[in-house]
Amino acid sequence: MIFLSDYRRLAETIVSTMEINEGRDSRIVAESWSDDIALIVANAVCGLPPPTDVKSVRF
Repeated sequence: MIFLSDYRRLAETIVSTMEINEGRDSRIVAESWSDDIALIVANAVCGLPPPTDVKSVRF
C-alpha cells in the first residue's frame, strides 16, 4: 500500500512506483527527485517490496 502525504506529488509517486516495479532501488529512485519531493516520495514508496521477476527491458 502507498501512503501519500501530499496529493500534489501523486505523479512523481506513480512514476517512482513504476521505476521500483521495474527493478530500480527505491532509495535511488527517491533521491532522483529534488529535496522536498524526494522526502515525500521516499515515505510513500518505503514499504514497496522489490519485484521478484523483472521481464522488461530498460533503455
